[in-house]
Amino acid sequence: MKTSIMRSMWQILSAVTDGEINTPEQARAVLDEETTEYARVLQIPADEARKMLKENLGYCSFYFTRSEALRVLELFDAEHPVYGREWPT
Repeated sequence: MKTSIMRSMWQILSAVTDGEINTPEQARAVLDEETTEYARVLQIPADEARKMLKENLGYCSFYFTRSEALRVLELFDAEHPVYGREWPT
C-alpha cells in the first residue's frame, strides 16, 4: 500500500505566506498533485477532490490576514465556501 504524501492545509497556506508558492502556475502544480493524492486516498473522482481542496483552501485562508487570504484565493482560484472572496463584516 502506498503511503500518503498529502500536504496539510497549513503546509500549503504556509508555502504561500513564506513565498514558496508565488505564481498561479506553482499553485496549479500543487493543486494538481494534491488533487491526485486526495482522489487516490479518499477514493473519490478527481473533480470532486479538486473542488474539496479549493473549498478547504478558501475556508482555511480566512484564518490568515486578509491580504494573505486574498493572495491564496487568487493563486489557487479559490473562494471561501460561505463568503466567496468578500471579507465578512
